[in-house]
Amino acid sequence: MRIRNILLSLLLLFSTVLPLSASRQAGKNFSGTVLKVIDGDSLIVSRGRGRQEIRLYGVDAPEFDQPGSFACKKWMREHVAGQHVSVLGVNYDRYGRLVAVVRIDGRAVNGLLVEQGLVWVYDRYCHKSICRDWKSAEKQAKSQGRNLWHNLHPIPPWVWRHRKPYHHK
Repeated sequence: MRIRNILLSLLLLFSTVLPLSASRQAGKNFSGTVLKVIDGDSLIVSRGRGRQEIRLYGVDAPEFDQPGSFACKKWMREHVAGQHVSVLGVNYDRYGRLVAVVRIDGRAVNGLLVEQGLVWVYDRYCHKSICRDWKSAEKQAKSQGRNLWHNLHPIPPWVWRHRKPYHHK
């Protein structure tokens, strides 16, 4: 019983201290190399001697079992993996990932994915001024039938996830 109480105390301590330190770092910029593409909107970037898992801000890529997922991840591997990037942290998500705008040569990867028609602008979470540009790029990709938009009514990932008996992200 005593060990259980100690473990609960430690859990409480870490659950309150870690989010505070994470939120202080969220707005910091850093540069690094993309070490791994996890999926269409998540990657791992070197940060100093460590690594940082990144969730791309303001966009949502198809889920791994959803049409378009392979094309999106392939584009990320071909254009982003191994590249030197600059990261502008926005906040942390509930999984502890840094939600960020990731730039290569001054261009936001988030927006490039939208332009290619590989991701949706995630209106629920995209509130910065850049989101207007991304929304415009999404409309253009849609009107030109690029990638996701070759289908007249592709299912957004946030709808796809809730149709499944379990969640992937």
